[in-house]
Amino acid sequence: MLVYNPAFLWALLLGSVPILIYLLMRYRSLKVRWGSNYVLERAIEKLKKKRYWDQILLIALRVLAIMAIAFAFARPASHAKDAGVSGVHHVVVIDTSYSLLSGQRDASRWQRGMELVGRVASTWGRSDVWSLYVLDDNPRWVVDSGVVTTPEATLATLQALEPTETSASLAKAFETLIAKFPDASDVEITVLTDDQETAWKNLDRVNVPANWSPTIYWVNPPLDDRVNLAVTRVRFSAERALVKHPVRVFVSVKNFSADPVRDAEVEILRDGAFFDKESVSLLPGQETEIHRDLVFDDDGSHYVTARVASDALDYDNVMHAGLQVEPTFRLLVLRDGAHAGKFDSSWRFLDVLHRVQEYINEFDEPVFSHGKLTLSQTDADPDPALLASADIVVLDGGRTLTPELAEQLRRYVAAGGGLLLAADQNVSKETWNDLLGSAKLLPAPLERLRTEKGGGPRFRTLARSKFEGLSLKAFDTPEEGEISNALFYVWWDTAAPTPPARILLNYDDGAPFAVQLPNELGNVLMTTAGLNGWWNNLVVREFYVPLVFRLSSEAASGGIFPRVVPLRSPVRLRLSDPETVRGVTFQPVDAESVVLQPTDTAAGRVASANEGSAKSGLVSMLTAREGGAAKRVYYGVQGERMDSDLTPMGREARRRLTEDLRAVEVADWDSFDEALQRARASREWHHWVILLALGMLVGEKLLERRFV
Repeated sequence: MLVYNPAFLWALLLGSVPILIYLLMRYRSLKVRWGSNYVLERAIEKLKKKRYWDQILLIALRVLAIMAIAFAFARPASHAKDAGVSGVHHVVVIDTSYSLLSGQRDASRWQRGMELVGRVASTWGRSDVWSLYVLDDNPRWVVDSGVVTTPEATLATLQALEPTETSASLAKAFETLIAKFPDASDVEITVLTDDQETAWKNLDRVNVPANWSPTIYWVNPPLDDRVNLAVTRVRFSAERALVKHPVRVFVSVKNFSADPVRDAEVEILRDGAFFDKESVSLLPGQETEIHRDLVFDDDGSHYVTARVASDALDYDNVMHAGLQVEPTFRLLVLRDGAHAGKFDSSWRFLDVLHRVQEYINEFDEPVFSHGKLTLSQTDADPDPALLASADIVVLDGGRTLTPELAEQLRRYVAAGGGLLLAADQNVSKETWNDLLGSAKLLPAPLERLRTEKGGGPRFRTLARSKFEGLSLKAFDTPEEGEISNALFYVWWDTAAPTPPARILLNYDDGAPFAVQLPNELGNVLMTTAGLNGWWNNLVVREFYVPLVFRLSSEAASGGIFPRVVPLRSPVRLRLSDPETVRGVTFQPVDAESVVLQPTDTAAGRVASANEGSAKSGLVSMLTAREGGAAKRVYYGVQGERMDSDLTPMGREARRRLTEDLRAVEVADWDSFDEALQRARASREWHHWVILLALGMLVGEKLLERRFV
């Protein structure tokens, strides 16, 4: 027989009090001599012999009654103890995935569940052993066989936990528990998690030993409404755009419910202010994408927010994306002065585009008042300063590629430059494959030049429905022209791009037209046909200007670190004019700001928050400069919505949980308290000891009457 509260065993010494009282009272008797004393002494002696065992029994009952009461306070138990101390081993398993935040705004499952766990923890006695296992992206023992000191300390450890963006595997948790407690007869396990099907996946694969029999309580507060929509992705067509030029934002929304959702409103906010909204209707499990074209009037850092109406889980209803808006993009075209051919370079037609930007309309207003492409060209090898001043460098068959130029371009891209390769008919396949391939600047190796009769019946066209990248996906809709009207009579067949290279735009037969090769900071974009109007009709089509602008935006996006980053990924900022920077701070989601120490890299002076943000949301970098000027740059941290599906587990999984694992499901304190009483009554004996003490006291009173 073992006890939960051994400190009360010292009270067993109180059982000696009746003996001490008897002894003290024995020596305080008053003797009076009188005539018949002899007769009385003989009568008393005879009576004493007759009552001797009655007196022993009376004192024994008094002693045992007191000791029984003290023993009851010590809470005797009939089970063996773990870790050599009193009581069972209390194990708490907490699921901190953000599906626990589902429920009403004033009482989520997390709040109700933690309240129940805290109340049961307050019933543990001092010196009890307990452990805490947390299920997040790094499942671990927060407390491993710790000793309970005070209820306040235990509650403080529990209250320090909070939900995170992660998924939980209860199957792996039970595998860990079985391995740690193979003989679990003295283990009491409290599991706080919901009935989410994804959390209990693979439960049937857990090998539960036949003799593994802990007491398991599953804290599962009820959830009446399981309707849950989530914004799963927000992306701009490019992360750098021009002032007052439309940039398209794509918003993906998914219905994680088991029921269809009709006319749910998706709102789009620009820099925190309402911009537009659209209604969507989704079947169970369906995901849809909407898009809007936004225009920003000011340069600098901006952001967009997409959100859906409040539902069972608010945590995944909002998502952000960052954007850098520039007043101009600077294009540098590399040419050979020896090339006298009119169509041997993109310069001629880009120069025409440059001049179009100077046109005025009938009201004497400029056609392009903002967001221009400024054009420059060089016939010589560009010096580093000239390259550094360009957002985009254009290279095509109008310039002879040399090893020196390839090395210059490699350094330019490594420093964050955007390289636009236009593979026209004047390109040398061997030279490009050799020099650009060696410099890791070729998105796809060139294989064969295909030439058809200009204006003839054989040509290639661009696909309208095979956009792999977002930068050119605006041509999915015809606002900027029907891009499939472009005709190509000369093009290059290429090998399949090798990741990380990716196709942005295909021909109608699936072959690549625009291929992107992202660098750590820089960016390489290649078209497999020329942009110079030689053997194609691009320059006479209405979409030529939008196409060049969007290709330029995609190429120039390499000039900055991404403004949309995954969860817990580095957030970085390249600092312009670093000599004027006084300090940089990073503001994560729901956390204190962090002061960063910029470092020198190949891309220049860079501030980096290497740990990123632990939560999805809007984060920022604040740069303080001399003179008190400050600039804030916004980033959208987007985590995978891995815990948004609130579909409950199937019948078989629930049966295995309640039968094979013998888990007791509790939803509120009344059901929890009832389950605790049923389980603990089978191994605690203090109530029986109290009844025994009462019986002894009754017997003692009855025995006293024999002496009256």
